[in-house]
Amino acid sequence: CGDFLEFQDILKKMRDVDDKIVYALNASVPSPSFRSQINPTQTCEELYNKLQENHDNREKSIKNCIITTAEKIRVLKEKRASGDDLSVVKLLNQEQMKCLVKLNSAK
Repeated sequence: CGDFLEFQDILKKMRDVDDKIVYALNASVPSPSFRSQINPTQTCEELYNKLQENHDNREKSIKNCIITTAEKIRVLKEKRASGDDLSVVKLLNQEQMKCLVKLNSAK
């Protein structure tokens, strides 16, 4: 969560299955000649479970990152209130912007 670009890259990789859902569905549903060898219900259920796990992991990562960033913001607001350090204001603005972007990533 500390490196925002890395965080975005991880989220992109987590969305990979979602982005390739048509391919995943086509690969999981067997053609008529393979139906006797593959259980389509089980294969579809496995795909669903994989999608659900990816969604849960992505949501957990985003929420943890937002919590971490919110705590940084809280600490910086306390520092800002106790002094006139412009670097604290700059850091606070950066963290608030990161938090907004992360919230938008969650949508």
